[in-house]
Amino acid sequence: MKHTDIINGALDILKPRGAAYGDVRENHDHIASLASTLTRKELSARDIALVLLAVKLGRMTTSPELADHYVDAVNYLAFAGEFAMSSGTKSDKPAKAGGTDDFE
Repeated sequence: MKHTDIINGALDILKPRGAAYGDVRENHDHIASLASTLTRKELSARDIALVLLAVKLGRMTTSPELADHYVDAVNYLAFAGEFAMSSGTKSDKPAKAGGTDDFE
């Protein structure tokens, strides 16, 4: 597999996964809210994207031949970059730890 195949694969999976999981920012914000409640630490959408990147990096250690790890890692890194560079959006700010309106 060439590096361009990995990049193209990352682009190819965005549409079907977006249809299944919804807007990427909203999804990561929601995950951050849940994770913040569980950990009692304020986490942001960017934090979640980096944690998911870490999961893929960890899986690469045990099964380095699986293309899915690399394809997903490209997307998680791109999401983290988008969240970090988009100022003034909810996904830039950590979710409030200890509960949200959804859980009170």
